Amino acid sequence: MINDMKISYTQQDIDNGLILPDSELGMKIGFTSERFLDGSYLWLKNGVLWLSMLMSREEHKKYLLRLLVHSRNLGYHMAVCPVSKRMTDILTKFGFRDAPEGMMTYFNTL
Repeated sequence: MINDMKISYTQQDIDNGLILPDSELGMKIGFTSERFLDGSYLWLKNGVLWLSMLMSREEHKKYLLRLLVHSRNLGYHMAVCPVSKRMTDILTKFGFRDAPEGMMTYFNTL
């Protein structure tokens, strides 16, 4: 079983774009503590949603895919450094493309 992990953050981090589960934007895109463990976080900077640390509570529930769909529907560009082949496969099927330094990006055209 994976345990929740506490992270330290400040109000300045939030002001600079840190998104935590159950935050206002987190709720809009399905980034909730019911789906993702404590210690998971995202960043929003210049209209790009950086998928920084995502730890799903349960595998094979399509929580990542739902987050991607909601984020796309809200018009966000996205960037992520995939941590597994499975994640790379999900991102590729969704339309992400390889970018420098091991990143994958999705530029929203909706």
